[in-house]
Amino acid sequence: MAARLERTSAFARARLVAADGEDLDDVVDEVSGVSWVEGETYGFTTSPAAPQGRRTAHRARLEAEAEAARLAKEAERLRAQVAKWREEAGRWRRSTVELRREVGALRRQLAAANRAQQGLRTLVSTTMKRALRKRLRD
Repeated sequence: MAARLERTSAFARARLVAADGEDLDDVVDEVSGVSWVEGETYGFTTSPAAPQGRRTAHRARLEAEAEAARLAKEAERLRAQVAKWREEAGRWRRSTVELRREVGALRRQLAAANRAQQGLRTLVSTTMKRALRKRLRD
């Protein structure tokens, strides 16, 4: 059994670039690419589905309800996990802000220390030059 599933946009694009007489399927393959998969992957079978009676339909409904309940439970668990991670992200953001403030303060202190050091270098250099000149004159 074969089933063909393709996007209509692929055919629209292919029609724009197809030359006269060129096979549209080949152009779709060149423009959008074509991948082949087994039909069973997507639920296509060669035999028709077995007719369902009341019991089979009831059993299928119960299984579907159980699956829905399981999925609802899983969704709730994931919602709780999302809430936990959002809270963790908030703590990290607050921590980041605090660290940025500390880094800013340390940078300001470092800049002030560098300015003070430069001032001391200038003072020592000037003092040494004066002392050397004075000694040379004496």
